Amino acid sequence: MNKTVILSFIFSIALLTSCKKDKTEPDYEEETTTVASHPYGYFKNHLSYTIIADTVPMQKNYAPTAYFYSDSIVSDLVNVDSVSINKVYLKASNSKLYYSYDPIAETESAWHVKGKDAIPSFDYKYPMPSYASYAQLPDSINLLQGLTISLIDVLNITKGSSITIFDNLGKYIPKEIKPGATSVTFTAAEFAYLHKSKFYLYINLINQQTQRVNGKSFSFDNQLVINKYLYTF
Repeated sequence: MNKTVILSFIFSIALLTSCKKDKTEPDYEEETTTVASHPYGYFKNHLSYTIIADTVPMQKNYAPTAYFYSDSIVSDLVNVDSVSINKVYLKASNSKLYYSYDPIAETESAWHVKGKDAIPSFDYKYPMPSYASYAQLPDSINLLQGLTISLIDVLNITKGSSITIFDNLGKYIPKEIKPGATSVTFTAAEFAYLHKSKFYLYINLINQQTQRVNGKSFSFDNQLVINKYLYTF
């Protein structure tokens, strides 16, 4: 058998092998994706206290908001006939966000919705986070001793609550507040990370719940924020 015949034979075997491989490859399946869903409505009652100094009256800010979707997949905001919290009616913006800055009762969120189209009418009430002894928060910090803040009377919080100390350069030390926690401690070693100047205490207490109304999910978020300026020595 001459060299030309041998090369022709090898080429034929390679070609058959290649064709066989192509025929045994699996067919591609249609790609499937999981579509994320969201609640039909979001309600948030944001209340903040700002304590600058004993000689300055505490500032209170109220900012309840609500918004609604036409369904749980498409992100099209829709209007309802009306929505109120603690008997205070929220205004509707051009972007279909409902809001208010008027003072309201601070112990609970009592929502009332007069629904429209996909959004049912309903009432829902649940408590605000509370911190009875916030007025006893310290005015200053000894950086060499650290700081322990009592949380013994913090009530109605869920996962996501926290306490953070900032310096005036934007550095900060965050601490999680777990439900049932009685205190949070910042050590002297942690304070060494911050710029030794005026500090800023930020307490963020959250009570989050999800409820179903007529088979549709709605998210509720009560938030109490306490801000206080701290002097260091």
